[in-house]
Amino acid sequence: RCSMQYYFSRIAKISESEEIEETLGADMFGNWLHYTLEGIDAEYSAQGRKISKEDIEKIITEIPSRLDQVHAEKMGGYLVESGMNFLLKQVAQKLLSDFFKQQLETAQFPIDVLEVEKQLSVYFDTEIDGKTQKIKLAGRVDRIERIGKTLKIIDYKTGKVSPEDLRLKKDETFEDILLHDTGREKLRQLWLYEYLMLKRLSQERGLLLSGERLNLQEYDVKAGIYSFRNLKEGLLEADFNFPVSNAVSRTENFLETSEQYITQLVRDILNPEIPFERTPDQQICKYCDFTTICGRG
Repeated sequence: RCSMQYYFSRIAKISESEEIEETLGADMFGNWLHYTLEGIDAEYSAQGRKISKEDIEKIITEIPSRLDQVHAEKMGGYLVESGMNFLLKQVAQKLLSDFFKQQLETAQFPIDVLEVEKQLSVYFDTEIDGKTQKIKLAGRVDRIERIGKTLKIIDYKTGKVSPEDLRLKKDETFEDILLHDTGREKLRQLWLYEYLMLKRLSQERGLLLSGERLNLQEYDVKAGIYSFRNLKEGLLEADFNFPVSNAVSRTENFLETSEQYITQLVRDILNPEIPFERTPDQQICKYCDFTTICGRG
C-alpha cells in the first residue's frame, strides 16, 4: 500500500500511536465485532461441534450478552452505557443479528468450522540477484470452514466490500493488481490466504486442522469475505482466474505464478535502487499512524 509506511513499521520498527479516546474508533468497533464472532466460532470449533440452525437461532438471542462479555474482557476503557458508544453498541447488535439471520437463510447446515484465528505460515526458496533466498509468508485467518470437499477461508470486514473489489476489471492483469495497485488490498489479502492454504495442503504431511490431517488431493480451496456493510451479497469470493496450461493443474499453476509475483515483490524491496517513498494515493494516509513523520499529517 505504501512503501514508506512499510519502512517505518517493519524496518525502522517505530511503534504506532496508541492514543486513548472516549469514543470507539472504526478500528475498535471492528475489533468488537471480530472478537465476538471469534468467540462464537471458537466455542463450537473447540467442542468439535458443527453449527446447526438451532444453534444460530440461540446465538441471535445471545448477541447483546456476548457483546457485553467481549467489552468487559477486552474493551473496559470504553463506556458503552450512554452517548455515541451506546449507539455504536446498537449498531453492533444490528449488524451481528443481520449476519446470523442471513446465515439461517443461506448457509449449508450443519456449518463445520475447523479453525478460528488460524496462523498459517509457509516457506519457499527463490533466486534473487544470483543468491538463493528463503522467503517466509504468514497470515492469520479469521475462520476456516468445510463444506463437502471445499475448504473456505473466511475473513470478516466491518467496512463495505463489493463483488467488483474481488475480481479483475477489463484490461487488468493480476500482476498489476497484486504488485502495483494500492487500492486492491482486499483482493491481495484473499490471494495470499488461498496461496498459504494451498501451499500447506500440498506439503508432504498436509495441513493439520482440528486434529484432522488434510491434503490437497481431497479438497478444493476458496477464499472469501463477509462484508458487514454489504451483507445482502453473502460471502464474496475472490475470482482468481489464472490461465492454466495443459501441462500443469490449476493449483500448480496458481502456486507457481504466485511465487513468481512474491519473488518480484521481495526483489523490489531488497533493491537499493528503489527508494522507500510515500504513496501517491493520499486516501491511504487517512488511517496511517506515520503521517506526521512523513509530512502528510
